[in-house]
Amino acid sequence: MKLLGSIIFMAALAAITALAGPAQTKPAAAPSAGSGAKEVLTTLPSDEPIRMRAVNIDRNWDTSMTHLKGDVEITIRVAQKDGERRVVIRADEASVDEKSGEITPTGRVRITMEEPK
Repeated sequence: MKLLGSIIFMAALAAITALAGPAQTKPAAAPSAGSGAKEVLTTLPSDEPIRMRAVNIDRNWDTSMTHLKGDVEITIRVAQKDGERRVVIRADEASVDEKSGEITPTGRVRITMEEPK
């Protein structure tokens, strides 16, 4: 639960910082099947599964950093006492440090908590 709070705090801070930057005209949206989106499945250091989707994905295996660009969608499954939830981060771009679990979304950022489908 502490990790979930940290993720939401970091993403909210990035969203506030992004609002102070230049105006964006295109809202972030989930990648569609025909958009040519790529997908990466991995786990965070706390063992929560994470799915990263974007038009462009650049992984640096030496530093464990992943940079996503274009219709980014990051989904983290989080187990809770009353069942499983998903934190979904949508953004124009994002960087994910797979060693620390830090996620830095930029551009138009939207964070939602969703029930599994």
